[in-house]
Amino acid sequence: VSSGVVIARGVSRRGDYARAMPSCRRLRRGRFHRRPQRSADAKAARLAEVIAAWRALDAAAEPQRGRELLAEAITLDDRRIHPRRWAALHQTLADLCAQDDPPRAIACYEQALQVWQLAEDPGPWVHAHAQLGLLLAPRHPPGSAGAEAAIEHLERALEGEPAVARLLAVLYAARPLGDLHHNWQRRMHCLG
Repeated sequence: VSSGVVIARGVSRRGDYARAMPSCRRLRRGRFHRRPQRSADAKAARLAEVIAAWRALDAAAEPQRGRELLAEAITLDDRRIHPRRWAALHQTLADLCAQDDPPRAIACYEQALQVWQLAEDPGPWVHAHAQLGLLLAPRHPPGSAGAEAAIEHLERALEGEPAVARLLAVLYAARPLGDLHHNWQRRMHCLG
C-alpha cells in the first residue's frame, strides 16, 4: 500500500464510490419520484370543504368525525399564511380532545399558544392557558415540572378566567417548592 490507505482485498476506491452512487444514478434516471404535491389552489379548496363539513357537523353527536375533520384541516392550513386560523384550528381540536385524548389536547393548546398573544388575542390566549393548566394539574404530582407548568399556565389565565383560582389555590397549598410564605400568600390571593 503505497498511499498509506489500506484497501480491503478485492475492493478498489472506484468500487466503493460505485457502490455508493447507485442511488444517485437512480435518482437521475427517474426511478425515485416524489409524491406530487397538491397545488395551493387545490389545498385551499379542500380546506374550504373540510371547514364547511366541520361547520355542518354536530360535533357533540359525532366527536370522532369532528376530530378527524379538524386534524385534516390542520394539515391543509399553512401557519405562515394564516397563523390565527391555524391556531384556532389547533385550539378547537384541543377542546374536542380534552376529555378523550388529553396528551393530544395538551400538544394542540401548546401549538396554538405559539401564535396567540395576550395583547392581540386575549380571549383565545387566556382560554388556552387555562385549559393547559386544567389538563396538566391532575396528571403531575406536586413539585414536578408538570405541576409547575400547570401553575404557570393557571397564573397567566387567572385575570381573564377567575374560575381557575380554586384549582390554583389547591396547587399552591400542595406545592413543596419555593418559599412557603409566598405559596401561602398566592393561595390566599386565589381564594380571596
